[in-house]
Amino acid sequence: MAIIQTIDQEIVKVATQLGGQDELRDQIVYVAAEILPFIVIAIGVWIFFRGGKTKLQKERNQNVILIALAAVLIALGVRWLIGETFDRERPFVTLTDLHHLNLVSASSNSFPSLHALLLFSFVGVIYFVGHHPNWSRLLLVICAIVIVARVVAGVHYPTDVLAGAILGLLVAKMLSFQSKWLEDQMK
Repeated sequence: MAIIQTIDQEIVKVATQLGGQDELRDQIVYVAAEILPFIVIAIGVWIFFRGGKTKLQKERNQNVILIALAAVLIALGVRWLIGETFDRERPFVTLTDLHHLNLVSASSNSFPSLHALLLFSFVGVIYFVGHHPNWSRLLLVICAIVIVARVVAGVHYPTDVLAGAILGLLVAKMLSFQSKWLEDQMK
């Protein structure tokens, strides 16, 4: 476990130094870490309200987004349970000389990344359940940018965001199995 912690710390040190301590760089990282998640939400709203060619397509889109919202709720519960078990300080707390953006409070738990967990559970449902391959790929790229930015911002270790992404995708996959089972039962 110590070797993983050392690797985590070294990656964060290198990542937070990318581009130096420049105001433009910090603004780009801020937008990627804090604003891009709202783009994911906006696309989800668009998918929910998108007309589609048929009533069936519109209903399917709405069901996918409702399942994605259920995934987010489950992910919040997972995060709460893990947060109660593991109390991991954020990189900028343990590595005091780290250049970081002030995106979160020092008292909040770092593991797993809540952004990664929520984004990947939401987008994972769109990927696994929805029939939106192009949107899914775009959303997954946005999610990847967000989690990298959170490491570059110094608010998460790489294992925080990886754990959040993996857990989010697991929640999404679990709900996709449930969704498929329900569809089969209704036939």
